[in-house]
Amino acid sequence: MHVDSVDGGSERTVELDRDRVPFLVRWFRGEVVYRTWGQEASFATDGSTAPRPVPLAAELGVPSPDGRQWARVTKDEVVLRQGDGQLLDVVRERGLGRSALATAVWEDGRHLLTTLTRGREMALARIDTRNGSVSLATDWQRASYAGLPVLPAR
Repeated sequence: MHVDSVDGGSERTVELDRDRVPFLVRWFRGEVVYRTWGQEASFATDGSTAPRPVPLAAELGVPSPDGRQWARVTKDEVVLRQGDGQLLDVVRERGLGRSALATAVWEDGRHLLTTLTRGREMALARIDTRNGSVSLATDWQRASYAGLPVLPAR
């Protein structure tokens, strides 16, 4: 597997076991994540180290600040999992997570933020992970194709 330089570093190549055919899943936190035939877990590598298994939850979402929960936005819902992949909750709301890049960020250890779109308006939604309630974090504004950018704080 060849990993090109995307952050100014050098490109790298890692040899993978050819017993299973790898399928690229995505670029995740500076690592290439891939699946293989016949394996439940995915694998990740930064191109410098040997591939390691990735837990289901880590592959499917964004970790909470304490690393105990993972969240992933899908079509009109947010899926919450424990670190071991166990399903905690599915929050469903019409228009939830609709944007050019459906994602969520943790506001704190109990609340997620993501885009909420209704008709021609959009707002930032706050999801309370304790009870699955959805409230508005911003006022409604005219919707755009891209939605509201939801980016982690640095």
